[in-house]
Amino acid sequence: MNLRLFNDYHKDIYTAIAFTEGNCSMSGGFEKVGWWKVPRDGGSRYVLVGDLHFFGTYYVHAQAADGSAGWGETFDTTVPGDRAFIECLNRNFDTWERIWFIRCPSFQVDIEFHFHA
Repeated sequence: MNLRLFNDYHKDIYTAIAFTEGNCSMSGGFEKVGWWKVPRDGGSRYVLVGDLHFFGTYYVHAQAADGSAGWGETFDTTVPGDRAFIECLNRNFDTWERIWFIRCPSFQVDIEFHFHA
């Protein structure tokens, strides 16, 4: 059971995920991780591989590398815009940007999430 992200947009995108994680109890149990680059025009990237039932609920975010487009709606958080991160959801950063996440469907099978205009 894997989470694979596809970029059907005409520009490269960067993605982030959030998921339930027991070590982040002070932030409602959620951890946020990013950035993965997904190449334009049909490129894809596996961001999680294995038994995803272990973590429960997953959310994804994507944005065009040049800031011209973004995908997300369920909840927001701050993340560093200039570097990779693995942090609990409530962690704030010195330099940051606000992003929104979309809830993924249930992980009964492999999930493929497509981002497009």
